[in-house]
Amino acid sequence: MPASASTGQDYDVVIAGGGFAGLALGAILRQSLGGSIRVAILDPVFTRPGPPDPNASAIAPGPRRLLEAIGVWDRLAEVAGPVAGMAITDARLEDILRPVWLDFTAPADGSDPIAHIVPNEALKAVLRDAARQAGVHLLAEGFVSFAHGAGGLQVELSGGGMVRTSLLVAADGVRSRVRSAARIRTHGWRYGQSAIVVTVKLVEDHGGIATQHFLPGGPLALLPLPGSRAAVVWTLPGVEAERIMALADEAFLDALAIAAGQPFAGLENDRAVRPLGLQIARRFVGERIALIGDAAHAVHPLAGQGLNLALKDVAALAEVLAETARLGGDPGNGQMLERYARWRRFDSLAMLAATEALARLFKGDRLRMVRDIGLGAFDRSGLLKRAVTGAASGSSRHAPRLLRGEVL
Repeated sequence: MPASASTGQDYDVVIAGGGFAGLALGAILRQSLGGSIRVAILDPVFTRPGPPDPNASAIAPGPRRLLEAIGVWDRLAEVAGPVAGMAITDARLEDILRPVWLDFTAPADGSDPIAHIVPNEALKAVLRDAARQAGVHLLAEGFVSFAHGAGGLQVELSGGGMVRTSLLVAADGVRSRVRSAARIRTHGWRYGQSAIVVTVKLVEDHGGIATQHFLPGGPLALLPLPGSRAAVVWTLPGVEAERIMALADEAFLDALAIAAGQPFAGLENDRAVRPLGLQIARRFVGERIALIGDAAHAVHPLAGQGLNLALKDVAALAEVLAETARLGGDPGNGQMLERYARWRRFDSLAMLAATEALARLFKGDRLRMVRDIGLGAFDRSGLLKRAVTGAASGSSRHAPRLLRGEVL
């Protein structure tokens, strides 16, 4: 059960936001540092669940190793769909044939798949259990404000209480209240598009292949799940997405079949729709403040890297905090937090730039010939393809130890 906050309670780290990033950070800190660190996560959702999340997320090999370190991967593997290959097409709805311009396949030696597709609800549930079992205090209250005090921060909670902490972590999403209170500005824009997410039953088995159709209205991804099912992420102009969402289930499946160029056997859950945008914080840290996940950066879903970026943040911040603890230092130490910011900012900017370039390249038909030539050349370049997939996996020699399968 979620704990209640006592006014004046002291914590080493308080995390605002009980989503993937916040729960993962809380769990790994307690597991790595044990009783030497006191951690609390703030989120009203702990007693007031939100609507079901029909979406699924791609988890690259590096972030998967973080989940293994937390001890949740065995449970997730039962519901995860390994991606054995990825086919990318550039098509019009009226095209009879849709040639595959990019074809990524997993190594033939039986090592890591390209990624795993994991239902969001399952991931949230196992991370919450892991945080609770690790001794993280799950406080069913929201963040209101903070004030600097002697040697730390005083954090005001929505229930009227207050806690003290050395470090406040913003893991509270794109509209982060912590980031706003810290006066950290963001840069970004809306795409005028929305993503419809749902899980479907397939007529034919996917064979572990993830498919991304770049259509004039936006990309349509079919991501493999166990049992001949697929997670759908269908990007459309905002008004068109609203129209499609208003269709009855049968009519929606018909529209999806036309867009995907294949029939479907049925829907597995309710649909949801989300507006899309790009956003990055101008600073990833402040005085005794650190930003992770969507509070730090939000990307277009076409590259499937939102969750991976968040888990990379978690791994980097956890490593910095573990090193600080070994030195007997303050978790809110400014120099150590700046190390985290430098570590994560370049990778985040690179991924945002790549995602934005793809979004613009595949918008409309004006650059169709240019992108098709470019995609064909890229597909034939084995070295470049391996470099790109290696960077996306988050497991390079410059990555945090947790992403390389090492312990803190």
